[in-house]
Amino acid sequence: MEKPWTLIIDDALSSSFISPVTDAIEDDHQLI
Repeated sequence: MEKPWTLIIDDALSSSFISPVTDAIEDDHQLI
């Protein structure tokens, strides 16, 4: 079983990685 704190860390890491990427994609769409 996975420990809850590992899930929390994974969520934090994924959101911190995904947010900048989605922001960059949105910026690209605005430029096009």
